[in-house]
Amino acid sequence: MEIGTCEISKEELIRVLETERTFTLATSADNHVTIRPMSHINDGLALLFQTGADSLKMRQIYANPSVALCVGAYQLEGTAMVLGHPLAKENAFFAKAYQDKHPLSFKSYSAGPEEVVVRVAIHRARQWRYIDGKPFIAKADGLTPVQSRCGLLCDGCAYKESHGCAGCVALNGNPFWGECPVAACCQAKGYEHCGQCGDIPCDTLRDFSCGDSEHSDKPAGARIAVCRAWAREA
Repeated sequence: MEIGTCEISKEELIRVLETERTFTLATSADNHVTIRPMSHINDGLALLFQTGADSLKMRQIYANPSVALCVGAYQLEGTAMVLGHPLAKENAFFAKAYQDKHPLSFKSYSAGPEEVVVRVAIHRARQWRYIDGKPFIAKADGLTPVQSRCGLLCDGCAYKESHGCAGCVALNGNPFWGECPVAACCQAKGYEHCGQCGDIPCDTLRDFSCGDSEHSDKPAGARIAVCRAWAREA
């Protein structure tokens, strides 16, 4: 059977994320895959949800931030990052949007001390569909554009607005806090991002991503996973 291909537009995916109230989330670690339905909101092509920090899904996300999702009839792949408590000041957008879309869940769970917000950057999407009776696989790749050298997703960074930071790509390796050694190394080698380097993850990138600093990734290794996703999509 001949199977055709067609494109999924970003606008189409955003409409689906806005319209659907729930999605199915698959997480995995140590050769153990689990799956469950979740309530969500979206910020453009990013999908956000809240859950208990000590839940099985979160233990798996901390071990492996690469996740798979199903929203409606769309299969999605992405990288999860933890943003903190739902009622934290920096998550005001999430709190309002989640309360508007899921008032009962917000009332029941959002104030819980162990709740966390998770933001999933969606990298690719697939959907099986029929056009004029013929089967097609609809595709969308590269949905999360390169935003940094190290894999940090600047679109979800609280400092982007509060500190007027345009990110290391636009600022030639000098974000608001000063010269970044990861960006400097990447640019010196002529790479767009660290995913293009055969040494990924080097000690410098690993320290940024997996260290114990308050600015290190949560979960550890998230920006490394993003860089690898960018490399696959090239």
